[in-house]
Order: sequence, then structure tokens, then C-alpha cells
Amino acid sequence: MEMFDSVIAGLPDLYRETIHVAVLSGLGGESAARELGCSPNTLYQRIHKAKELIKAGFAEYEAD
Repeated sequence: MEMFDSVIAGLPDLYRETIHVAVLSGLGGESAARELGCSPNTLYQRIHKAKELIKAGFAEYEAD
């Protein structure tokens, strides 16, 4: 869990907030988008990018 927390903490603010609001809080897509002040389409694009950054973060963490 420490590795996960570390990777999430290393995300840029926009993507960290997106993960917290849209994924970890359990809000639905429409509600999360409203909370973040963006369209659902933008929300899903941010989630996709955040997932890419998380994967890269795990790969970097494991390489160390």
C-alpha cells in the first residue's frame, strides 16, 4: 500500500485530484465531473491519463 500511496502522491495535482474524486471516493462519473468542474468526457480523459502515469510510476518504483 505504501508504494500505491507514493505513486499517487507523485501525480501532478490535476490527476491526483481526479483519482481521489472520480475513483477513490466512489462517486459516479456525472457527479465526479461536476465536483471537478469538467465534462464527463474530460473526466474520462483525465482518468485515462492518470492511469498511464500510475503505470509509469509503478514501473519506475519497481526499477529502483
